[in-house]
Amino acid sequence: MKIKDVEKRTGITSYNIRFYEKENLLIPKRNPVNGYREYTEEDILLLNRIKMLRMLDIPVSDIRKILYEKEALTSVLNTHLLKIKEEENRLRQNYFLCEELIKMDMSVTDLS
Repeated sequence: MKIKDVEKRTGITSYNIRFYEKENLLIPKRNPVNGYREYTEEDILLLNRIKMLRMLDIPVSDIRKILYEKEALTSVLNTHLLKIKEEENRLRQNYFLCEELIKMDMSVTDLS
């Protein structure tokens, strides 16, 4: 199957498909005659897994560990949850600070 077909089936752009190949997350077979990539149903399944993990903002390096270094998915997700919690706390603090500044009706010159 050609890359355009894979794009349609997965919703992943050809740019990102090639990026995942460059990052060794995906290793499609090559046509021995013309050297073109030939994608399989297994490649589609793999790309859908990668897509789901990327939707969770899992870094490519961690996806590689999950897929090829047999690191447990649970371990990566637990680490990722801690990072999300830290980000959530930071955003909550920013939210409350913005609310307070709005209540104080400050101008930019009042900020110090």
